[in-house]
Amino acid sequence: MRLIRDALRDMRAHRIRTALGGLSLFLALLSLAGTTVVGTVVEDLFVAREEQLNGRVPTLATSLDIGSVGAVPLDELISTIAAEIRARDGEFAIIQEKTVQVSSTPGDELTREYVDGTVSLVAGRLDQVRRLPVLEGRWLDSDEHVYPGGIVVNMAGREVYGGVGDVVLLQGSPHATAYPQRIVGVISDGVGGAMIYQSLSSAVHFQPHVIDAVFSSELLVHLPGETVREVAGAIRDASAALGVPKDSVQPAVKGDLDSLLGNLAMMELGFGVVSGVMLLVAMLGLLNIGLATFRERARELSLRRALGATRLRIFGLVVAGTTLLSLGVAVIAIGVSYLAVAWLTPRLIDPASALAPPGYPMLAAVISLSASFGAGLIGGLAPAVAAARTSPTRLLRA
Repeated sequence: MRLIRDALRDMRAHRIRTALGGLSLFLALLSLAGTTVVGTVVEDLFVAREEQLNGRVPTLATSLDIGSVGAVPLDELISTIAAEIRARDGEFAIIQEKTVQVSSTPGDELTREYVDGTVSLVAGRLDQVRRLPVLEGRWLDSDEHVYPGGIVVNMAGREVYGGVGDVVLLQGSPHATAYPQRIVGVISDGVGGAMIYQSLSSAVHFQPHVIDAVFSSELLVHLPGETVREVAGAIRDASAALGVPKDSVQPAVKGDLDSLLGNLAMMELGFGVVSGVMLLVAMLGLLNIGLATFRERARELSLRRALGATRLRIFGLVVAGTTLLSLGVAVIAIGVSYLAVAWLTPRLIDPASALAPPGYPMLAAVISLSASFGAGLIGGLAPAVAAARTSPTRLLRA
């Protein structure tokens, strides 16, 4: 404790140099911590965007040609896939996009205006497979609840068809009678155009011929914590349960997340090199300040030696000063970066994005503390050795 008190007293005695050394180290550490924090947030942003459009990692997709399955009722098809996938604690979604006639204009049939709209008919839990933030209302009911139905629209769809509580008319197949559906939710799906999401089972209930004679759709399967190989195996097992040969099923990963993350890693490496150079400059600054301080304190150190201070004591005094300075600066830099992540970042995130407010990456704190401690130790080592070699006779020659 006495060594620490002496080191703090020495730092206060040279406030300007201590402040300059601390400032250069602070900027280097803030850059280093910022690189780690920004890299983590940007990586989360890329992952969130891909998972919003293509499915949470790991998700695989394959075409599902119901016409090749045979005369399998829709509810049996859904329950068969659900049994296979959910037995492995996973989730699935069957998706079929269709162009239908949509009207949000009140009035009788003669005056009502229809426009072409894209409807994504969904079975399973698409909201569990893809990241689909619900901005208003809720997601679709389960496949068992076919009446009274309900639809979900994306943000662009809200501008065209209305929001939660509004009713639109859907005409799923030519010459069919239009039927009303209430908007029960608004989501952010990352799609630029207007999109309507409707339960496949509910759509078939209102208009049985909404499914074509040969119904080809997409099957998405997500197994949390599993490998791509295991997800592919689950899809093949589910297809086999429907009578589809496993060899004819070719699941694939959607999107190009690996390439995006690879490019991000290269960018992080470049920023990391720049931060490392700044840290090296800060360390050299500490070394220069330490040597300059040693020259100024030569008489003082000689007096300490003449009064009985050992070489080890002098060495520890100088090293303790630079180490305390570096650790104190590291705590401040970590605190600033933590506030930026905990307070500022959530306010910059668009609520419509699929990115959840990030937590502070502990790796940034570990790297900052380790780098700061190393810089303080190395920067103070040479001055400490020079100070320890100071002889009491130097005071007599001065």
